[in-house]
Amino acid sequence: MIHATVKKELVSQFVTLISQGESKLMVNFIVTMAAGSYRPTKHPYRIVFLPTTRLRMCDALPSNLTGLDPVKFESIKDGSQNTDYLVDVIGQIVEVSHVEVVSVNGKDTQKLSLELRNQDDDRLPMVLWGKFATDVNDAIQLRGEHKIIVVLRFGKIKVWKDERSISNAYNVSDVALNPNLEEVQAFIEL
Repeated sequence: MIHATVKKELVSQFVTLISQGESKLMVNFIVTMAAGSYRPTKHPYRIVFLPTTRLRMCDALPSNLTGLDPVKFESIKDGSQNTDYLVDVIGQIVEVSHVEVVSVNGKDTQKLSLELRNQDDDRLPMVLWGKFATDVNDAIQLRGEHKIIVVLRFGKIKVWKDERSISNAYNVSDVALNPNLEEVQAFIEL
């Protein structure tokens, strides 16, 4: 996997051409060093789209290439995961708070606190913000007492008062409940 960036002034040019899960051939782009916080991959480079970048359809990648690479809860909690990188986690929801409305940078934002557990019964706090908070809360209400497995792709590791947790990263993250993935089936079997 490699990170690709479409700069703000080019979004309108590419927004209708790119969809999650689609495979595309790309020509005429640049490759630069990847740096900074909240990087979605550990690849040392990233792709940057240009006004002259062109995309076209191609054969789909095999469906078993999800790119999902869940990290161990303990590696988040003990600080061995580098907080500059976004990570994937899989866990069963065992506790849920009520949706709160908190002020973030002067703007009211929804916040949902969860606790996840892994197959070893290790626990990891998770906080979801904005639309993620309301969407997950609504889905949990509909599912009732059934086991809910959450998959957070591209989550950010947060450190507050020496406590580590995972949360969504603005509009980069993807949250799915009980998705039909091999990794989730393996988790359930454990």
